[in-house]
Amino acid sequence: MTTPRPRVALTLGDPAGVGPELAARLLARPESLRAADVYVLANVASPSAKRLAELEALEVARPGRVDIRFDHEPGAAMLNLPEIVAKNSGNDVHFYACGPSPMLDAFEAATKDLPPVTRHLERFNADLKPISTQAQTRYEVVLAKSGMTLQIGPEKSILDTMLDAGIHVEFSCMEGICGSCKIEVIQGIPDHRDAVLSDEERARNDAIFVCCSGSRSERLVLNI
Repeated sequence: MTTPRPRVALTLGDPAGVGPELAARLLARPESLRAADVYVLANVASPSAKRLAELEALEVARPGRVDIRFDHEPGAAMLNLPEIVAKNSGNDVHFYACGPSPMLDAFEAATKDLPPVTRHLERFNADLKPISTQAQTRYEVVLAKSGMTLQIGPEKSILDTMLDAGIHVEFSCMEGICGSCKIEVIQGIPDHRDAVLSDEERARNDAIFVCCSGSRSERLVLNI
């Protein structure tokens, strides 16, 4: 099986330097850059001197494959996302985006015709879906591996209830944007409120982000 080749479009911010978790992971792992054919960087604010030096070092190490832009500066060229997608799509190429909502909205529009598994995004801030009218106020969550049943009410998330019960769950942002707390759904219909899943992924109802999402059925069975 061919390993997907990442074409990466990222936006970085300051003062934290590389704020988005996806960008941080990529920049912390040089092997990710060695595998990338195109690595596009767009800044909404100038990075720190240390981070800028790191980015410039990447530009030297990957000539022609690193594009550093400061799109807040007068006259700076904005990323042409439709052009980037059209030029680089195909052959199992994966696209990654991270940043503010306007850029990610443009990214989703530019990649809407690509297979869902090849487009990935993370957000600076939560852009959570509202609680649907089909959502249950109270429901139970069954943990398939232990057989434990948890009662979930409006005062606590599934994640908080699991943590209170002593269940180990991976988590980070607690806002539905990092993807850390994703758990497979065996039975039931989640009420998706995260900012990670695509519409196609939500429709499959085979995963849930337990930090923010709820349930449309009276019972959810999770593979944990």
